[in-house]
Amino acid sequence: IRALCLIMVGLCVASCGSSQERKVRYLEKAKAYYESENYDKARVELRNALQIDPKYAEARYLAAKIAENSGELRVAFIGYQAAFDEDPNNSSARAALARLYVLAGTPDKSKELVDEGLKLEPQNADLMLIRAALLNQEKKIDEAITVAEAVQKINPNDEMCIALLASLYKQNNQIGKAIDILSDGIKRLPKSYDLLVVLADIQISQNNLDEVKQLIDKII
Repeated sequence: IRALCLIMVGLCVASCGSSQERKVRYLEKAKAYYESENYDKARVELRNALQIDPKYAEARYLAAKIAENSGELRVAFIGYQAAFDEDPNNSSARAALARLYVLAGTPDKSKELVDEGLKLEPQNADLMLIRAALLNQEKKIDEAITVAEAVQKINPNDEMCIALLASLYKQNNQIGKAIDILSDGIKRLPKSYDLLVVLADIQISQNNLDEVKQLIDKII
């Protein structure tokens, strides 16, 4: 009986270890597909991982990112919330939730998530960027610029940060700085459609039609 019990325990441990390894492999495959923008195959791998562990926070988070990139914001919100519920220390899920709360017009909930997160990680760039966006909504432009500039130093190639900072500079009548930061960002990220559009919008406001035509050609 003792030997049989030991065998059963060994089989259970081996099975658990195998399941753990398999769900991690599925997640890694999903990440690779996500990076290549093959969302359909990424979803298949994530479903496999979640069949093994329905509470797998990392898999739920990546599934939510895919949903958001596909324009399924409601599905994305549910996924981010599930990932955060399973792992409240998942700062990426916290930041994603806070960002969607801003988009949904509920800044108070967003601010609560951001403030709690920054107590734990004062230099978390994603949370800092959302704080800058919230400060912008409160018309605290100078404070928003200070925070966004700090984020830009941490993540100089963050498209959202570059776009937000350019918008803040424009609101603060610092058009030259807005154009410069967008131009520099486009040099580093030449395929960034969003940065091209933001720069074109600013150039239109300045009636710089030759620059606008060049930007439209790049966008097309």
